[in-house]
Amino acid sequence: MPSLLSPSPVWHPYAHLKTQRPAPRVVGGEGASFTLEGGETLLDATCSWWCMIHGYRHPRLVRAIQQQADTLCHVMLGGLTHEPADRLARELVRITPAGLDHVFFSDSGSVGMEVAMKMAVQYHQLHGRPGKHRLLSLMKAYHGDTAGCMAVCDPEEGMHSLFAGYLPRHHFAPAPTAPFDAEPGAVEQDLAALRRVLERHHHEIAALLMEPLLQAAGGLNMTSPHYLRGARKLCDEFDVLLVFDEVATGFGRTGRMFAADHADVTPDIMVLSKGLTGGYLGHAATLATGRVHDAFVGDSLHMPSCTAPPSWATRWPAPWPWRAWRCSRRRTTWAASPRSTRYYATSCSTTQAWPNTRQSRTYACWVPPR
Repeated sequence: MPSLLSPSPVWHPYAHLKTQRPAPRVVGGEGASFTLEGGETLLDATCSWWCMIHGYRHPRLVRAIQQQADTLCHVMLGGLTHEPADRLARELVRITPAGLDHVFFSDSGSVGMEVAMKMAVQYHQLHGRPGKHRLLSLMKAYHGDTAGCMAVCDPEEGMHSLFAGYLPRHHFAPAPTAPFDAEPGAVEQDLAALRRVLERHHHEIAALLMEPLLQAAGGLNMTSPHYLRGARKLCDEFDVLLVFDEVATGFGRTGRMFAADHADVTPDIMVLSKGLTGGYLGHAATLATGRVHDAFVGDSLHMPSCTAPPSWATRWPAPWPWRAWRCSRRRTTWAASPRSTRYYATSCSTTQAWPNTRQSRTYACWVPPR
C-alpha cells in the first residue's frame, strides 16, 4: 500500500502541475468552517464552490443520509420508481416558478444542463423542426465543464481555444450590461442586442440559455429582472425555448428562492444543483413545463445511470429560516497554515436581514434546525 507521505495519485482540478504546492489536507468540518490536519480552522467562504449552503456535518442531513442508505441506497429510475424521488419532485414543483411541473433527475449541474440542452433540441425535433439544433448563450456565461456545456460557456474567457476543433459551435449574444436596479428603458439596448441575434439565427436556435440575474463565474455580473422579462417575450416571439441555469443562483443566493422570482418569469426549462443537496451528495434536477414534457409523449429522453438514487432524494428538508451573507467582489487573503501559504476567498460578513441586492452581492443558505 502506498504511503501517505509519497506523492498522491489524486489529479486535482485547476492545479498547475509544475508550480502547485501540496494541497492542504482537510480532516473535518463543522458549520461554516473546515479543519486541516494541522488543527487550523478555515472559514469556507466559497461554500466549497457554492455547494455547502447548510454547513458541514449538519446532524439532520447526516442522519437522513444514514437512515436512507440503510434502507435503499440506489436503484435505477428506468422502469422503476421510489418514494423519495416522488417526494422530492413534488417539493421542487411546489417551490419553483409556476408551470414547471415535471422533473428529470441527474447527477450534477453540468449533466443537468446537458439534459436541458438535449431536451430543447429533441423538443423541436419532435415538433418537426430538425433545423433548430443549435443553442444561444450569453457572453460571460458559465454552464459547466462537460463538453456540451463548455460549448455554451463564454468563448473568450472559457476554455474554447483548447478544444476549438472538438466543441460544437453555437451562437452568443452580448452579456447584459444594465445593472440590477436599472429602469426598463436602460435595458432596451441589451434586449436589442439579443433581438438582433435571434432575428438572424432563430431558424436554427432551439433554446436561449442563461444564468438569470447573476452571471456568477462571469465576474458576479448582476443583471436586471427587466432583462429576464424581455428575454421571455423574445423567446416566445421567435419560437425559442428559454432555459434558466439556476445551478449557482438557486436556493436563495440572490435574495429570493430562485433568481427567476425577481422577474416573476417562468422559463420553459430550469436546472438546479449545488444547493439542492447542500453539497452532501451530487445531484441535479432539470424541470420542464407541461408544453415541453408533453412533446415527448410517445417518445423518451435517455438518462444517466445515477438518476435520483433514494440516498440523494431523501434529504430534502422542510422550509427553514434563512441566514444571509453579504459578499463583495473584492478578494480577501489570509494565511492558511504555519507555512503561510495564502489562499483566496470572497470576503463575507453575516447580516441579520436580507442585504440590499442593488448594492451588494448576496449569497444565502438555509439554517436547518438541529
